[in-house]
Amino acid sequence: MALKKYSWGIICILFLVAGCQETETDEIAALSEDNTSESNEEVILSEDNSSESKEDAAQPEENNSGSNEDGSQLEDNNSENDENEEQQKNEANKEEDPSEDGIAIEEFEADIREEFLVHNREGEPYTVYLFSDNEKEFTQEDTWVGAEAGDTITEGNYQFALRAPESKFVEVQSESLDNWTFNHNRMPYYTLKNDPDLLFFQQDMASNIVETVGFMVDEGELHSISYPDLHGNSSTYKSIGDQQFQHYWYNNQSGTWTFQTIQLNVPNYSFEVKETFEFSGDDFYMGEDYASRFNSEAEFFVEEKPDVQYNSLLNDEFFENQLVQGYLMDSELHLGQIVEDVEAELGPALAVELNFYGPGADYYIYEDYSYLVSQEENHVIEIATRPHIIGNPHYKDVRNIFGKPTSEGFSELDFYYHVDFNVFDRRLTFIFEEKNSEALGVSVK
Repeated sequence: MALKKYSWGIICILFLVAGCQETETDEIAALSEDNTSESNEEVILSEDNSSESKEDAAQPEENNSGSNEDGSQLEDNNSENDENEEQQKNEANKEEDPSEDGIAIEEFEADIREEFLVHNREGEPYTVYLFSDNEKEFTQEDTWVGAEAGDTITEGNYQFALRAPESKFVEVQSESLDNWTFNHNRMPYYTLKNDPDLLFFQQDMASNIVETVGFMVDEGELHSISYPDLHGNSSTYKSIGDQQFQHYWYNNQSGTWTFQTIQLNVPNYSFEVKETFEFSGDDFYMGEDYASRFNSEAEFFVEEKPDVQYNSLLNDEFFENQLVQGYLMDSELHLGQIVEDVEAELGPALAVELNFYGPGADYYIYEDYSYLVSQEENHVIEIATRPHIIGNPHYKDVRNIFGKPTSEGFSELDFYYHVDFNVFDRRLTFIFEEKNSEALGVSVK
Protein backbone atom coordinates (compact mmCIF):
# COMPACT_ATOMS: atom_id res chain seq x y z
CA MET A 1 0.00 0.00 0.00
CA ALA A 2 2.79 2.18 0.89
CA LEU A 3 4.39 1.22 -2.37
CA LYS A 4 1.32 2.24 -4.31
CA LYS A 5 1.26 5.55 -2.58
CA TYR A 6 4.85 6.03 -3.36
CA SER A 7 4.40 5.04 -6.95
CA TRP A 8 1.42 7.33 -7.33
CA GLY A 9 3.35 10.12 -5.86
CA ILE A 10 6.12 9.63 -8.37
CA ILE A 11 3.62 9.56 -11.16
CA CYS A 12 2.09 12.77 -9.86
CA ILE A 13 5.45 14.37 -9.69
CA LEU A 14 6.19 13.21 -13.20
CA PHE A 15 2.92 14.63 -14.39
CA LEU A 16 3.63 17.88 -12.67
CA VAL A 17 7.04 18.04 -14.17
CA ALA A 18 5.66 17.13 -17.55
CA GLY A 19 2.92 19.74 -17.14
CA CYS A 20 5.41 22.35 -16.18
CA GLN A 21 7.56 21.43 -19.07
CA GLU A 22 4.59 21.58 -21.36
CA THR A 23 3.58 24.93 -19.95
CA GLU A 24 7.10 26.22 -20.40
CA THR A 25 7.14 24.76 -23.83
CA ASP A 26 3.87 26.44 -24.62
CA GLU A 27 5.13 29.69 -23.19
CA ILE A 28 8.30 29.33 -25.13
CA ALA A 29 6.28 28.51 -28.18
CA ALA A 30 4.02 31.48 -27.49
CA LEU A 31 7.01 33.63 -26.86
CA SER A 32 8.52 32.30 -30.00
CA GLU A 33 5.33 33.12 -31.80
CA ASP A 34 5.42 36.56 -30.26
CA ASN A 35 8.99 36.97 -31.34
CA THR A 36 8.05 35.71 -34.75
CA SER A 37 5.20 38.17 -34.88
CA GLU A 38 7.48 40.93 -33.75
CA SER A 39 9.99 39.80 -36.33
CA ASN A 40 7.26 39.80 -38.91
CA GLU A 41 6.22 43.24 -37.78
CA GLU A 42 9.83 44.31 -38.00
CA VAL A 43 10.03 42.78 -41.44
CA ILE A 44 6.84 44.59 -42.43
CA LEU A 45 8.15 47.76 -40.89
CA SER A 46 11.41 47.16 -42.64
CA GLU A 47 9.50 46.67 -45.87
CA ASP A 48 7.54 49.84 -45.19
CA ASN A 49 10.74 51.67 -44.45
CA SER A 50 12.24 50.17 -47.55
CA SER A 51 9.22 51.30 -49.54
CA GLU A 52 9.48 54.76 -48.07
CA SER A 53 13.18 54.78 -48.79
CA LYS A 54 12.42 53.80 -52.35
CA GLU A 55 9.83 56.53 -52.60
CA ASP A 56 12.29 58.98 -51.09
CA ALA A 57 14.91 57.75 -53.48
CA ALA A 58 12.48 58.09 -56.34
CA GLN A 59 11.53 61.62 -55.35
CA PRO A 60 14.97 63.12 -56.12
CA GLU A 61 14.92 61.31 -59.45
CA GLU A 62 11.65 63.02 -60.24
CA ASN A 63 13.17 66.29 -59.09
CA ASN A 64 16.26 65.59 -61.20
CA SER A 65 14.01 64.79 -64.14
CA GLY A 66 12.39 68.19 -63.74
CA SER A 67 15.81 69.78 -63.61
CA ASN A 68 16.81 67.99 -66.82
CA GLU A 69 13.69 69.23 -68.58
CA ASP A 70 14.40 72.80 -67.43
CA GLY A 71 18.03 72.53 -68.63
CA SER A 72 16.93 71.17 -71.96
CA GLN A 73 14.55 74.08 -72.40
CA LEU A 74 17.35 76.54 -71.56
CA GLU A 75 19.61 74.89 -74.09
CA ASP A 76 16.86 75.15 -76.72
CA ASN A 77 16.31 78.81 -75.87
CA ASN A 78 20.05 79.52 -76.06
CA SER A 79 20.25 77.73 -79.40
CA GLU A 80 17.30 79.75 -80.68
CA ASN A 81 18.89 82.98 -79.50
CA ASP A 82 22.16 82.04 -81.18
CA GLU A 83 20.34 81.32 -84.44
CA ASN A 84 18.46 84.64 -84.22
CA GLU A 85 21.68 86.51 -83.55
CA GLU A 86 23.38 84.75 -86.46
CA GLN A 87 20.46 85.58 -88.75
CA GLN A 88 20.52 89.21 -87.65
CA LYS A 89 24.25 89.36 -88.30
CA ASN A 90 23.78 87.85 -91.78
CA GLU A 91 21.02 90.34 -92.58
CA ALA A 92 23.17 93.19 -91.30
CA ASN A 93 26.07 91.99 -93.43
CA LYS A 94 23.83 91.83 -96.46
CA GLU A 95 22.67 95.38 -95.85
CA GLU A 96 26.27 96.54 -95.49
CA ASP A 97 27.48 94.58 -98.53
CA PRO A 98 24.85 94.37 -101.28
CA SER A 99 27.13 92.14 -103.35
CA GLU A 100 26.25 89.32 -100.99
CA ASP A 101 22.90 89.21 -102.82
CA GLY A 102 24.70 88.41 -106.08
CA ILE A 103 26.32 85.35 -107.60
CA ALA A 104 29.44 83.75 -106.19
CA ILE A 105 32.30 84.62 -108.51
CA GLU A 106 33.20 80.96 -109.03
CA GLU A 107 29.59 80.28 -110.10
CA PHE A 108 29.40 83.22 -112.52
CA GLU A 109 29.52 81.34 -115.82
CA ALA A 110 28.65 84.15 -118.25
CA ASP A 111 30.49 84.58 -121.56
CA ILE A 112 32.53 87.62 -120.57
CA ARG A 113 33.59 89.81 -123.49
CA GLU A 114 35.65 92.30 -121.42
CA GLU A 115 36.21 93.45 -117.86
CA PHE A 116 37.09 96.96 -116.70
CA LEU A 117 38.49 98.39 -113.47
CA VAL A 118 36.79 101.67 -112.56
CA HIS A 119 36.71 103.75 -109.39
CA ASN A 120 33.74 105.41 -107.74
CA ARG A 121 33.75 108.89 -106.19
CA GLU A 122 35.39 107.53 -103.05
CA GLY A 123 38.21 106.00 -105.08
CA GLU A 124 37.05 102.43 -104.42
CA PRO A 125 37.90 100.03 -107.29
CA TYR A 126 35.01 98.11 -108.87
CA THR A 127 35.23 95.48 -111.60
CA VAL A 128 32.69 95.84 -114.41
CA TYR A 129 32.03 92.74 -116.52
CA LEU A 130 30.62 93.05 -120.04
CA PHE A 131 28.95 89.81 -121.13
CA SER A 132 26.43 88.44 -123.59
CA ASP A 133 24.49 85.21 -124.02
CA ASN A 134 23.93 85.67 -127.77
CA GLU A 135 27.14 87.31 -129.04
CA LYS A 136 28.20 86.55 -132.61
CA GLU A 137 31.77 87.08 -133.81
CA PHE A 138 32.77 87.34 -137.46
CA THR A 139 35.31 88.87 -139.83
CA GLN A 140 34.13 91.82 -141.92
CA GLU A 141 34.08 90.82 -145.59
CA ASP A 142 33.70 94.22 -147.27
CA THR A 143 34.58 97.82 -146.43
CA TRP A 144 32.18 100.52 -145.30
CA VAL A 145 32.52 103.63 -143.11
CA GLY A 146 32.17 101.53 -139.97
CA ALA A 147 34.69 98.83 -140.80
CA GLU A 148 37.45 97.74 -143.13
CA ALA A 149 37.51 94.33 -144.78
CA GLY A 150 39.18 91.92 -142.37
CA ASP A 151 38.12 93.74 -139.18
CA THR A 152 36.94 91.62 -136.24
CA ILE A 153 33.31 92.37 -135.40
CA THR A 154 31.12 91.20 -132.51
CA GLU A 155 27.43 91.92 -132.12
CA GLY A 156 24.64 90.98 -129.73
CA ASN A 157 22.74 92.04 -126.64
CA TYR A 158 25.20 92.88 -123.87
CA GLN A 159 24.72 93.02 -120.11
CA PHE A 160 26.82 94.22 -117.20
CA ALA A 161 27.79 92.66 -113.87
CA LEU A 162 29.50 94.49 -111.03
CA ARG A 163 31.94 93.23 -108.42
CA ALA A 164 32.53 95.35 -105.32
CA PRO A 165 36.02 95.78 -103.83
CA GLU A 166 37.32 92.51 -102.29
CA SER A 167 33.89 90.88 -102.73
CA LYS A 168 33.50 87.23 -103.70
CA PHE A 169 30.19 87.97 -105.42
CA VAL A 170 29.08 89.67 -108.63
CA GLU A 171 25.73 91.35 -109.16
CA VAL A 172 24.05 91.61 -112.57
CA GLN A 173 23.11 95.23 -113.34
CA SER A 174 19.96 96.64 -114.90
CA GLU A 175 21.91 98.62 -117.54
CA SER A 176 22.48 96.99 -120.93
CA LEU A 177 23.60 97.54 -124.53
CA ASP A 178 20.92 96.09 -126.80
CA ASN A 179 21.62 95.14 -130.41
CA TRP A 180 25.15 96.53 -130.16
CA THR A 181 28.04 96.13 -132.62
CA PHE A 182 31.72 96.40 -131.69
CA ASN A 183 34.56 96.85 -134.17
CA HIS A 184 37.59 95.51 -132.30
CA ASN A 185 40.04 96.97 -134.84
CA ARG A 186 38.96 100.46 -133.82
CA MET A 187 38.17 101.70 -130.30
CA PRO A 188 35.02 99.85 -129.18
CA TYR A 189 35.33 100.89 -125.51
CA TYR A 190 37.62 102.83 -123.21
CA THR A 191 37.83 104.19 -119.65
CA LEU A 192 38.51 107.81 -118.77
CA LYS A 193 40.23 108.55 -115.47
CA ASN A 194 38.11 110.93 -113.46
CA ASP A 195 36.34 111.29 -110.11
CA PRO A 196 34.46 108.99 -110.62
CA ASP A 197 35.99 107.13 -113.58
CA LEU A 198 33.91 107.06 -116.78
CA LEU A 199 33.40 104.05 -119.02
CA PHE A 200 32.49 104.61 -122.70
CA PHE A 201 31.24 102.26 -125.44
CA GLN A 202 31.16 103.12 -129.17
CA GLN A 203 29.61 101.75 -132.34
CA ASP A 204 29.68 103.12 -135.90
CA MET A 205 26.22 104.04 -137.17
CA ALA A 206 27.01 105.96 -140.38
CA SER A 207 29.72 108.09 -141.93
CA ASN A 208 28.53 111.01 -139.77
CA ILE A 209 27.64 109.16 -136.57
CA VAL A 210 29.62 107.16 -134.05
CA GLU A 211 27.22 106.40 -131.21
CA THR A 212 28.85 106.76 -127.80
CA VAL A 213 27.31 105.94 -124.40
CA GLY A 214 28.91 106.51 -121.01
CA PHE A 215 28.61 104.85 -117.59
CA MET A 216 29.82 105.45 -114.04
CA VAL A 217 29.76 103.50 -110.75
CA ASP A 218 28.03 105.15 -107.81
CA GLU A 219 26.50 103.77 -104.58
CA GLY A 220 27.40 100.22 -105.55
CA GLU A 221 25.62 100.29 -108.93
CA LEU A 222 26.44 100.98 -112.59
CA HIS A 223 24.59 104.02 -113.97
CA SER A 224 24.28 105.23 -117.57
CA ILE A 225 25.04 108.92 -118.14
CA SER A 226 22.29 110.78 -119.97
CA TYR A 227 23.12 113.25 -122.72
CA PRO A 228 20.90 116.13 -123.93
CA ASP A 229 21.57 115.59 -127.66
CA LEU A 230 22.07 112.20 -129.24
CA HIS A 231 24.92 113.40 -131.45
CA GLY A 232 27.41 110.95 -132.82
CA ASN A 233 31.04 111.45 -131.95
CA SER A 234 34.07 111.50 -134.20
CA SER A 235 36.41 111.65 -131.21
CA THR A 236 36.88 110.22 -127.76
CA TYR A 237 35.96 112.34 -124.76
CA LYS A 238 38.81 114.42 -123.36
CA SER A 239 38.91 115.66 -119.76
CA ILE A 240 39.69 119.39 -119.51
CA GLY A 241 39.28 119.72 -115.71
CA ASP A 242 36.57 120.57 -113.17
CA GLN A 243 34.33 117.68 -114.33
CA GLN A 244 34.29 119.19 -117.84
CA PHE A 245 34.98 117.31 -121.06
CA GLN A 246 35.21 118.05 -124.76
CA HIS A 247 34.57 116.02 -127.88
CA TYR A 248 33.89 116.76 -131.53
CA TRP A 249 32.15 115.29 -134.53
CA TYR A 250 32.24 115.93 -138.25
CA ASN A 251 29.17 116.19 -140.48
CA ASN A 252 30.22 115.56 -144.06
CA GLN A 253 26.78 116.52 -145.40
CA SER A 254 26.96 120.10 -144.15
CA GLY A 255 30.77 120.25 -144.04
CA THR A 256 30.78 121.20 -140.36
CA TRP A 257 33.16 120.50 -137.50
CA THR A 258 31.44 120.80 -134.12
CA PHE A 259 33.31 120.92 -130.81
CA GLN A 260 31.25 120.63 -127.65
CA THR A 261 32.27 121.31 -124.05
CA ILE A 262 30.10 119.41 -121.56
CA GLN A 263 29.77 119.38 -117.77
CA LEU A 264 29.34 116.13 -115.82
CA ASN A 265 26.58 116.34 -113.21
CA VAL A 266 27.57 113.43 -110.96
CA PRO A 267 24.49 113.30 -108.66
CA ASN A 268 22.14 113.33 -111.68
CA TYR A 269 24.29 110.99 -113.82
CA SER A 270 24.08 113.41 -116.76
CA PHE A 271 26.10 115.57 -119.16
CA GLU A 272 25.10 119.21 -119.61
CA VAL A 273 26.23 121.26 -122.63
CA LYS A 274 28.33 124.30 -121.68
CA GLU A 275 29.70 125.60 -125.03
CA THR A 276 29.51 124.70 -128.71
CA PHE A 277 31.98 125.77 -131.42
CA GLU A 278 31.13 125.17 -135.10
CA PHE A 279 33.49 125.50 -138.05
CA SER A 280 32.14 125.45 -141.60
CA GLY A 281 32.38 127.42 -144.83
CA ASP A 282 35.38 129.74 -144.58
CA ASP A 283 36.13 128.24 -141.16
CA PHE A 284 35.99 124.63 -142.32
CA TYR A 285 39.70 123.95 -142.47
CA MET A 286 40.32 125.70 -139.20
CA GLY A 287 37.95 123.11 -137.71
CA GLU A 288 39.82 120.34 -139.51
CA ASP A 289 43.10 121.65 -138.15
CA TYR A 290 41.65 121.81 -134.62
CA ALA A 291 40.41 118.23 -134.95
CA SER A 292 43.89 117.09 -135.95
CA ARG A 293 45.41 118.86 -132.96
CA PHE A 294 42.68 117.52 -130.65
CA ASN A 295 43.69 113.98 -131.61
CA SER A 296 47.47 114.45 -131.54
CA GLU A 297 48.02 116.91 -128.67
CA ALA A 298 47.03 115.63 -125.22
CA GLU A 299 46.48 119.09 -123.72
CA PHE A 300 44.74 120.73 -126.69
CA PHE A 301 41.06 121.65 -126.70
CA VAL A 302 39.04 124.48 -128.27
CA GLU A 303 38.47 127.35 -125.84
CA GLU A 304 37.14 129.92 -128.30
CA LYS A 305 36.47 130.51 -131.97
CA PRO A 306 38.95 133.06 -133.34
CA ASP A 307 37.57 135.99 -135.30
CA VAL A 308 39.78 135.68 -138.37
CA GLN A 309 39.64 137.97 -141.41
CA TYR A 310 40.64 135.81 -144.32
CA ASN A 311 42.75 137.04 -147.19
CA SER A 312 40.30 138.56 -149.66
CA LEU A 313 42.67 138.34 -152.64
CA LEU A 314 42.91 134.56 -152.55
CA ASN A 315 39.19 134.25 -151.87
CA ASP A 316 38.29 136.36 -154.91
CA GLU A 317 36.84 134.79 -158.06
CA PHE A 318 39.37 136.82 -160.05
CA PHE A 319 42.17 134.75 -158.54
CA GLU A 320 40.57 131.50 -159.67
CA ASN A 321 39.81 132.86 -163.12
CA GLN A 322 43.43 133.92 -163.48
CA LEU A 323 44.59 130.42 -162.52
CA VAL A 324 42.36 128.82 -165.12
CA GLN A 325 44.00 130.95 -167.81
CA GLY A 326 47.50 130.26 -166.52
CA TYR A 327 48.03 133.64 -164.89
CA LEU A 328 49.01 134.30 -161.31
CA MET A 329 46.98 137.28 -160.07
CA ASP A 330 47.39 140.22 -162.49
CA SER A 331 50.84 139.28 -163.73
CA GLU A 332 51.69 139.91 -167.35
CA LEU A 333 53.13 136.40 -167.53
CA HIS A 334 51.22 133.24 -168.16
CA LEU A 335 52.05 129.58 -168.42
CA GLY A 336 53.19 128.46 -171.87
CA GLN A 337 54.54 131.87 -172.82
CA ILE A 338 57.85 131.77 -174.72
CA VAL A 339 60.94 133.41 -173.24
CA GLU A 340 61.28 136.05 -175.99
CA ASP A 341 57.75 137.31 -175.33
CA VAL A 342 58.46 137.53 -171.59
CA GLU A 343 61.62 139.54 -172.13
CA ALA A 344 59.85 141.80 -174.60
CA GLU A 345 57.13 142.43 -172.03
CA LEU A 346 59.19 142.72 -168.81
CA GLY A 347 62.69 143.42 -170.01
CA PRO A 348 65.75 141.47 -169.02
CA ALA A 349 65.60 139.47 -165.76
CA LEU A 350 67.36 140.71 -162.64
CA ALA A 351 69.00 137.31 -162.30
CA VAL A 352 68.96 133.93 -163.97
CA GLU A 353 69.70 130.70 -162.11
CA LEU A 354 70.54 127.97 -164.59
CA ASN A 355 69.48 124.41 -163.94
CA PHE A 356 67.50 125.61 -160.91
CA TYR A 357 65.71 122.31 -160.21
CA GLY A 358 68.37 120.31 -161.96
CA PRO A 359 69.30 120.00 -165.62
CA GLY A 360 66.70 121.28 -168.08
CA ALA A 361 65.11 124.30 -166.32
CA ASP A 362 66.32 127.85 -165.73
CA TYR A 363 64.90 130.29 -163.21
CA TYR A 364 64.36 133.94 -164.31
CA ILE A 365 63.98 136.38 -161.41
CA TYR A 366 62.14 139.74 -161.58
CA GLU A 367 61.15 142.19 -158.85
CA ASP A 368 57.69 140.82 -158.08
CA TYR A 369 57.55 137.67 -160.19
CA SER A 370 59.80 134.83 -161.22
CA TYR A 371 59.31 132.08 -163.75
CA LEU A 372 60.81 128.76 -164.67
CA VAL A 373 61.60 128.07 -168.31
CA SER A 374 62.03 124.65 -169.90
CA GLN A 375 65.33 124.62 -171.80
CA GLU A 376 64.01 122.05 -174.22
CA GLU A 377 60.71 123.75 -175.08
CA ASN A 378 61.80 127.36 -174.30
CA HIS A 379 58.52 128.36 -172.64
CA VAL A 380 57.26 129.18 -169.13
CA ILE A 381 56.38 126.07 -167.10
CA GLU A 382 56.00 127.71 -163.66
CA ILE A 383 55.25 131.23 -162.35
CA ALA A 384 55.98 132.44 -158.81
CA THR A 385 55.16 135.71 -157.04
CA ARG A 386 56.13 137.50 -153.87
CA PRO A 387 53.73 137.17 -150.90
CA HIS A 388 52.71 140.86 -150.82
CA ILE A 389 51.17 140.48 -154.29
CA ILE A 390 48.60 138.07 -152.86
CA GLY A 391 48.09 139.79 -149.48
CA ASN A 392 50.62 137.91 -147.30
CA PRO A 393 48.32 134.95 -146.62
CA HIS A 394 48.69 132.89 -143.46
CA TYR A 395 48.74 129.10 -143.50
CA LYS A 396 45.26 129.06 -141.92
CA ASP A 397 43.95 131.39 -144.65
CA VAL A 398 45.27 129.08 -147.31
CA ARG A 399 43.76 126.01 -145.68
CA ASN A 400 40.36 127.57 -145.15
CA ILE A 401 40.14 128.87 -148.72
CA PHE A 402 41.55 125.97 -150.71
CA GLY A 403 40.72 123.07 -148.46
CA LYS A 404 42.72 120.00 -147.69
CA PRO A 405 46.14 120.01 -149.36
CA THR A 406 47.08 117.45 -151.95
CA SER A 407 50.38 117.26 -150.11
CA GLU A 408 52.34 119.27 -147.56
CA GLY A 409 55.69 119.09 -145.83
CA PHE A 410 59.28 120.31 -145.91
CA SER A 411 60.92 120.20 -149.35
CA GLU A 412 64.29 118.53 -149.77
CA LEU A 413 65.19 121.10 -152.44
CA ASP A 414 64.87 124.36 -150.49
CA PHE A 415 64.01 123.10 -146.96
CA TYR A 416 60.90 125.26 -146.81
CA TYR A 417 57.42 124.03 -145.91
CA HIS A 418 55.44 123.45 -149.13
CA VAL A 419 51.65 123.15 -149.24
CA ASP A 420 50.26 121.92 -152.58
CA PHE A 421 46.69 122.15 -153.95
CA ASN A 422 45.18 120.97 -157.19
CA VAL A 423 43.01 123.82 -158.53
CA PHE A 424 41.29 122.85 -161.75
CA ASP A 425 44.16 121.43 -163.81
CA ARG A 426 46.82 123.57 -162.10
CA ARG A 427 49.18 122.83 -159.26
CA LEU A 428 49.17 125.71 -156.75
CA THR A 429 52.02 125.72 -154.20
CA PHE A 430 52.41 127.94 -151.15
CA ILE A 431 55.81 128.17 -149.48
CA PHE A 432 56.22 128.82 -145.74
CA GLU A 433 59.20 129.03 -143.47
CA GLU A 434 57.30 126.71 -141.17
CA LYS A 435 53.77 125.48 -140.74
CA ASN A 436 51.28 127.96 -139.23
CA SER A 437 53.19 131.00 -140.46
CA GLU A 438 52.75 133.58 -143.23
CA ALA A 439 53.55 132.54 -146.79
CA LEU A 440 56.92 133.44 -148.32
CA GLY A 441 55.66 132.93 -151.84
CA VAL A 442 53.24 131.14 -154.13
CA SER A 443 53.67 129.45 -157.50
CA VAL A 444 51.48 127.89 -160.15
CA LYS A 445 52.37 125.34 -162.80
